[in-house]
Amino acid sequence: MKKNIIAKILCLLFILTTISGCGKEAENGTTSEDEAVSVSVNITGVSDEESSSTKASENSNKKILQFGGGTQITSSIVQDKASSTKSSTETALDDSVTYRVIVYKNSVSTSNWIASKQFTVGSTSDNIFTLTSGGTYVFVCYSFNNTSNLSFDGSTGNILSDVSGDEDLLYEQTSMNITNGTGASQNVLNIVFGHEFSRLRVIFNSEIGNITALSNLSFSPHYSSANLDLSGSTALTYNGSPSTKNFTIPTTLGSASVETDYSLFCLPSSSGTLTIGSITANGTTKSDLSLNYSIEPGKSYTITLTLTGLTVYGATWAPGNLIYNSATEIYAFATADAYGDYWFPDYLKPRILDSNWIYQSPNSTTNGGSGDPCKKVLPEGTWRMPSKAEISAPGAYTPTQTGSTSYNEPNRYQAAHYDSSDATTNPGLFFGIQVDPGINRVNYLFFPYGGACFTNYPPNGLGTIGYYLSYDSTNGYQQTQLGNIWTVQTDPSSSSTAYSIRCVRN
Repeated sequence: MKKNIIAKILCLLFILTTISGCGKEAENGTTSEDEAVSVSVNITGVSDEESSSTKASENSNKKILQFGGGTQITSSIVQDKASSTKSSTETALDDSVTYRVIVYKNSVSTSNWIASKQFTVGSTSDNIFTLTSGGTYVFVCYSFNNTSNLSFDGSTGNILSDVSGDEDLLYEQTSMNITNGTGASQNVLNIVFGHEFSRLRVIFNSEIGNITALSNLSFSPHYSSANLDLSGSTALTYNGSPSTKNFTIPTTLGSASVETDYSLFCLPSSSGTLTIGSITANGTTKSDLSLNYSIEPGKSYTITLTLTGLTVYGATWAPGNLIYNSATEIYAFATADAYGDYWFPDYLKPRILDSNWIYQSPNSTTNGGSGDPCKKVLPEGTWRMPSKAEISAPGAYTPTQTGSTSYNEPNRYQAAHYDSSDATTNPGLFFGIQVDPGINRVNYLFFPYGGACFTNYPPNGLGTIGYYLSYDSTNGYQQTQLGNIWTVQTDPSSSSTAYSIRCVRN
């Protein structure tokens, strides 16, 4: 009987030893079973897949905003696709970036947790899990796209909590069925991460002159942190109340293009708001501008804002008359009501406006070579002189009905001052309206009455009439006279007369 008791005790010890040998070994990433199969881990990169809903929203996100001074902002948003040597939609992670892989059997829960291990991009050392063959495994992978230690291993819970909204949270979950007789070469876990937070950048392009000031550029909503549920169908929940987050504005301004770096925004699918605190271009400052865009979590977007002239009557017009700085040799545009410089036909530099030059004939020494001075506005070749048809279009009479010989009163307004509340502003002609536009003046094309220099100085007709130069290959150089709401007359120009020029966009 004593021998039977000893035999039973030995049998029990054997069973307990066998069970304990089947336990989990967490951080070393292995489980010990009679038949073990190796699974190798391969990091592919980050995917920026484009969704159909984003494609559909691009057209609806194209907007036009009046900037002021004869200028408008055209806005567009596009979802960025990643570029990489790996594929057209994946970006490789930098070496030394850390990421963690958590392994579950069948489904994500603490009771099904098998193993967890942290890896480093660029290192293939110990990138192996040893798992039991047979059955389905779920692999949960996450990273902050940096070199920080990833302490959350999923062994005690399914929630990765309080992830900073300023972290680039990367996430992927995938399943693999591991069969008998296979090894690491067949069981390769290819990880393609996706962004959980949105990435935005803003590009400003000015077609009217250099951008000299930009401040308080921000986007909302933005949450300070979020929780990632590894088992839930809705992976992210957001903490606290939404706020506004600023972009980092380049410290060097003064060019026609300004581009921010990407900034991370922690937000759900929603209509977000881009706010421009203040921007100055070509001497015009506009404050408190805002535009709304449809944003999806985990997507990367570029918002492009283009400052350009008003697009009316079939052309995009410069915000003001053409001017030239002889000290800097820069061509630019005057403010909306300024008279600007005066230009001889087929010369690249303006007439000298000086009492010592009362009588001046054009010559290449003083007025430069031949050509279109509008094309010298930076970036060169983007502007040109208007054609006869283009400069005549705003002044065209419109019939009351098709085939009628009766014409409507011209849609123009002759203003004693560009700003009726400011007597220091210059007179001229508004197109597209028959009454004083008041504060809405920035929405209408305005030509100031600068007169012209008929071989003499100062200009004739200053403040009462305008003469504008145009050119096209069919009609050559033409002068268009603006004198009142009825008179918009175009005739061949004089080679000895210097005129105002209002450029149009190429």
